[in-house]
Amino acid sequence: MVLMFVLGAVKYGERIWALRAAAARAPGSSSIASLVTHAYWKEHYWKGGYGRLVCISSQDNLSIESILKEASVEFQASLDFFMDMTPSDKSISSWMSAFDMDTLLQLKTSKNVYGMAYKLAEMHVSLIYDYLYTKFGTVRFHASPKSNPTMVAALQWLVSLGLTSVALALFAMAMAGNTTSNFDYSESDILISYILLVGAIAMEISSIFIALTSSCWAGIAVAKHLHHLDAGEWSGKLAQYNMVDACVQKRERRQQTSPGGAVGALIRRILQAPCETPPPPHIIVSPEVKKLLLDKMFVAAIEALQNNRWDFRRFQGQWALWVANRFEGSDAAAGPAHKALSSIQKLDFVATVVVWHLVTTICFQAGDGPGELTNPSNDLSGYIMYLVAKRGLMVDSNGHIMIAKTQMGVPDFLDELHQDGFIQKLREGDQQYNSPFQLCIAEACMVRVELFKIPEARDRWKLIAAVWTEILCYMALNCGATFHAKHLTAGGEFLTQAKMLLFVIRLPFLIKKMGVIIPPFM
Repeated sequence: MVLMFVLGAVKYGERIWALRAAAARAPGSSSIASLVTHAYWKEHYWKGGYGRLVCISSQDNLSIESILKEASVEFQASLDFFMDMTPSDKSISSWMSAFDMDTLLQLKTSKNVYGMAYKLAEMHVSLIYDYLYTKFGTVRFHASPKSNPTMVAALQWLVSLGLTSVALALFAMAMAGNTTSNFDYSESDILISYILLVGAIAMEISSIFIALTSSCWAGIAVAKHLHHLDAGEWSGKLAQYNMVDACVQKRERRQQTSPGGAVGALIRRILQAPCETPPPPHIIVSPEVKKLLLDKMFVAAIEALQNNRWDFRRFQGQWALWVANRFEGSDAAAGPAHKALSSIQKLDFVATVVVWHLVTTICFQAGDGPGELTNPSNDLSGYIMYLVAKRGLMVDSNGHIMIAKTQMGVPDFLDELHQDGFIQKLREGDQQYNSPFQLCIAEACMVRVELFKIPEARDRWKLIAAVWTEILCYMALNCGATFHAKHLTAGGEFLTQAKMLLFVIRLPFLIKKMGVIIPPFM
């Protein structure tokens, strides 16, 4: 009985320690200041640069084990980045010569860079989930680097299982010799004790099996044949919301439920479940979306390192401006592409998202442009609009009011959008919408007029794609670690994958100095 008590006390103490250790890195924790300072001096985070990534992505057959090993090596740095504890103003270390332009270009052109980058980002997220939400990940993280952290965590499993099994064996032996004991236990007490001990052993075994088959840490050392390393580590889906489509669906529902008059409407309202809202549609993240996002990250990294560093602290449409400069010139401020992007400078972030969401909807209906740009841009538009309008991500009180007003004006705009010749009038420069109460819709029409003045449809969609990929990366870096950590338990968000892709590429922290690309927080 003493062993059972000691075992229970140890297990509860272990659980409390694991929760406290994980909570130390939670946003708002009193330990954040010391952890940020610790991360500031961790120079060994970034040794090796892109060289290891180039080796992995240049292989004929992508090695999942190599990707997992790379994620394990960089785990502490990825965890600090995920939890927004990585400082960005560190003075540059002169010895960090591994981050040069040639190596970056080799990584960009390697044969398996897309599969490697996305799988590495998934592994980073999976290991962070293990740390935040499992005892095994927490124990492994805090184990001494000189020992084998994975085996230390596995040893904790075995000790716990062994002590529980010993407690069951000692209890069985005590009950077998209970005939000479002064204690008189009832059969029900003995049965309940057996059930509890056997249940404890079963739970220990099941937790070990689940961890071995789901935890990436286990895949590093002890259970590669059980853990499917090539399986997806998140849902792989994008929720979608389109203001115009939502208005069309709402009209269709009204038409379907219109018979019955006032009495029928009253009955439907009574029978309708409270807070009944249909779940948002979800689509699979297509290879075109993944390719577009990673290509834009590489282009932005190269452009930023050759000219100006990307300022990810506020959204300015830098990526789209770089695209406009390529076919209009950096001095062509009066060009249609630069005029279309001028709306970003005069609108706040939420208004910019709504305006370009409507612009993308109009452009998509026009049917021009290549599919490798139109489809992924439309998917990203719907996903980001879902995060902003339905989840309220990075939306203040003024943003909520502006979204509500725009939604009220969409039905009238929809009527004009479906009129014959509306798109053609926009091509001819007629804005066709000048409501002082629907500034976002009016601004969207003005932007679309300017975009139609761009001769090549591909150039127009390159501009739109650059806007949405930068918005996605801006939100991934500025929505807060709480959002990312919270949604790890619900299958994860593509926004979180985008954040860890930025970590893989080192995009937010790369600068150019003396021909060398170096993370400034070294």
